[in-house]
Amino acid sequence: MRQPFSINVFLYRVEEGSIQFLLLKRIQRSEFSLPAFWQGVTGGMEEGETFEETAGREIFEETGYKPNSIEAVGYEYSFPIKDEWRISYGSEPMEILEKVYCAEVEGEPVLSAEHSEYKWVSESEAMELMHFDTNKLAIEAANKWLSS
Repeated sequence: MRQPFSINVFLYRVEEGSIQFLLLKRIQRSEFSLPAFWQGVTGGMEEGETFEETAGREIFEETGYKPNSIEAVGYEYSFPIKDEWRISYGSEPMEILEKVYCAEVEGEPVLSAEHSEYKWVSESEAMELMHFDTNKLAIEAANKWLSS
Protein backbone atom coordinates (compact mmCIF):
# COMPACT_ATOMS: atom_id res chain seq x y z
CA MET A 1 0.00 0.00 0.00
CA ARG A 2 1.08 3.57 -0.67
CA GLN A 3 1.86 5.80 2.26
CA PRO A 4 -0.37 8.88 2.70
CA PHE A 5 2.54 11.30 2.32
CA SER A 6 3.66 13.21 -0.75
CA ILE A 7 5.70 16.16 -1.95
CA ASN A 8 5.06 19.13 -4.22
CA VAL A 9 8.29 20.68 -5.53
CA PHE A 10 8.42 23.90 -7.48
CA LEU A 11 11.52 24.01 -9.64
CA TYR A 12 12.62 27.50 -10.51
CA ARG A 13 15.21 29.62 -12.28
CA VAL A 14 16.01 33.31 -12.11
CA GLU A 15 15.87 35.12 -15.46
CA GLU A 16 16.71 38.84 -15.62
CA GLY A 17 16.05 39.16 -11.88
CA SER A 18 12.64 37.45 -12.02
CA ILE A 19 11.70 34.04 -10.63
CA GLN A 20 10.29 31.63 -13.20
CA PHE A 21 8.63 28.41 -12.08
CA LEU A 22 8.57 25.21 -14.10
CA LEU A 23 5.05 23.89 -14.54
CA LEU A 24 4.43 20.42 -15.93
CA LYS A 25 1.21 19.38 -17.68
CA ARG A 26 0.10 16.10 -16.11
CA ILE A 27 -1.55 13.68 -18.50
CA GLN A 28 -5.17 12.75 -17.88
CA ARG A 29 -5.64 9.75 -15.57
CA SER A 30 -9.25 8.68 -15.94
CA GLU A 31 -8.72 5.64 -13.68
CA PHE A 32 -8.19 8.10 -10.81
CA SER A 33 -10.77 10.64 -12.07
CA LEU A 34 -8.03 13.19 -12.76
CA PRO A 35 -8.09 15.54 -15.77
CA ALA A 36 -4.95 16.80 -17.49
CA PHE A 37 -3.66 19.70 -15.38
CA TRP A 38 -0.64 21.92 -14.69
CA GLN A 39 1.46 21.27 -11.58
CA GLY A 40 4.92 21.25 -10.08
CA VAL A 41 6.82 18.02 -9.46
CA THR A 42 4.69 15.80 -7.24
CA GLY A 43 4.82 12.28 -5.96
CA GLY A 44 4.20 9.87 -3.16
CA MET A 45 6.65 8.77 -0.52
CA GLU A 46 7.98 5.23 -0.82
CA GLU A 47 8.67 2.93 2.12
CA GLY A 48 11.72 4.06 4.10
CA GLU A 49 12.07 7.47 2.39
CA THR A 50 12.14 10.89 3.99
CA PHE A 51 10.22 13.77 2.42
CA GLU A 52 13.50 15.18 1.09
CA GLU A 53 14.50 11.84 -0.46
CA THR A 54 11.07 11.60 -2.06
CA ALA A 55 11.51 15.10 -3.50
CA GLY A 56 14.91 14.26 -4.99
CA ARG A 57 13.68 11.00 -6.52
CA GLU A 58 10.56 12.57 -8.00
CA ILE A 59 12.47 15.56 -9.42
CA PHE A 60 14.83 13.20 -11.24
CA GLU A 61 12.07 10.82 -12.41
CA GLU A 62 9.83 13.59 -13.76
CA THR A 63 12.39 16.06 -15.16
CA GLY A 64 15.87 14.53 -15.22
CA TYR A 65 17.21 17.26 -12.93
CA LYS A 66 19.50 16.53 -9.97
CA PRO A 67 19.46 19.81 -8.01
CA ASN A 68 22.22 20.56 -5.51
CA SER A 69 19.74 21.73 -2.91
CA ILE A 70 16.07 21.04 -2.21
CA GLU A 71 14.60 23.46 0.31
CA ALA A 72 11.44 23.09 2.39
CA VAL A 73 9.38 26.28 2.19
CA GLY A 74 7.64 25.70 5.53
CA TYR A 75 4.23 25.01 4.01
CA GLU A 76 2.22 21.79 4.00
CA TYR A 77 -1.40 20.82 3.52
CA SER A 78 -3.66 17.78 3.49
CA PHE A 79 -6.26 16.65 1.00
CA PRO A 80 -8.79 13.80 1.16
CA ILE A 81 -8.12 10.43 -0.43
CA LYS A 82 -10.73 9.87 -3.14
CA ASP A 83 -12.61 6.58 -3.36
CA GLU A 84 -10.92 5.90 -6.73
CA TRP A 85 -7.53 5.97 -4.98
CA ARG A 86 -8.45 3.41 -2.27
CA ILE A 87 -6.94 0.56 -4.28
CA SER A 88 -3.55 2.18 -3.71
CA TYR A 89 -4.03 3.34 -0.10
CA GLY A 90 -6.38 0.82 1.49
CA SER A 91 -9.29 1.77 3.73
CA GLU A 92 -7.52 3.42 6.67
CA PRO A 93 -5.83 6.73 5.79
CA MET A 94 -8.37 9.46 5.10
CA GLU A 95 -5.99 12.21 3.92
CA ILE A 96 -2.65 12.70 2.20
CA LEU A 97 -0.15 15.08 3.81
CA GLU A 98 1.81 16.99 1.17
CA LYS A 99 4.89 19.12 1.94
CA VAL A 100 6.10 21.88 -0.37
CA TYR A 101 9.70 22.36 -1.54
CA CYS A 102 11.69 24.51 -3.98
CA ALA A 103 14.81 23.73 -5.98
CA GLU A 104 16.76 25.91 -8.38
CA VAL A 105 17.64 24.26 -11.70
CA GLU A 106 19.40 25.11 -14.96
CA GLY A 107 18.65 24.07 -18.50
CA GLU A 108 15.52 22.43 -19.83
CA PRO A 109 13.78 19.38 -18.35
CA VAL A 110 13.53 15.92 -19.87
CA LEU A 111 9.91 14.97 -19.25
CA SER A 112 8.74 11.56 -18.14
CA ALA A 113 5.67 9.89 -19.63
CA GLU A 114 3.61 11.40 -16.77
CA HIS A 115 3.67 14.84 -18.41
CA SER A 116 2.91 16.03 -21.94
CA GLU A 117 4.51 19.49 -21.88
CA TYR A 118 6.16 22.13 -19.72
CA LYS A 119 6.26 25.91 -19.35
CA TRP A 120 8.45 28.39 -17.48
CA VAL A 121 6.07 30.92 -15.92
CA SER A 122 5.80 33.70 -13.36
CA GLU A 123 3.82 33.14 -10.16
CA SER A 124 0.85 35.06 -11.60
CA GLU A 125 0.87 32.95 -14.78
CA ALA A 126 1.09 29.80 -12.67
CA MET A 127 -1.94 30.89 -10.65
CA GLU A 128 -3.94 31.19 -13.88
CA LEU A 129 -2.81 27.81 -15.24
CA MET A 130 -3.12 25.63 -12.15
CA HIS A 131 -6.38 23.78 -11.58
CA PHE A 132 -6.26 22.87 -7.88
CA ASP A 133 -6.47 25.49 -5.13
CA THR A 134 -3.97 23.51 -3.04
CA ASN A 135 -1.38 23.93 -5.82
CA LYS A 136 -2.12 27.65 -6.07
CA LEU A 137 -1.60 28.11 -2.33
CA ALA A 138 1.56 26.00 -2.50
CA ILE A 139 3.19 28.05 -5.27
CA GLU A 140 2.18 31.23 -3.47
CA ALA A 141 4.00 29.93 -0.37
CA ALA A 142 7.02 28.93 -2.47
CA ASN A 143 7.21 32.36 -4.09
CA LYS A 144 6.89 34.09 -0.72
CA TRP A 145 9.66 31.89 0.71
CA LEU A 146 11.95 32.61 -2.27
CA SER A 147 11.27 36.34 -2.03
CA SER A 148 12.08 36.56 1.69
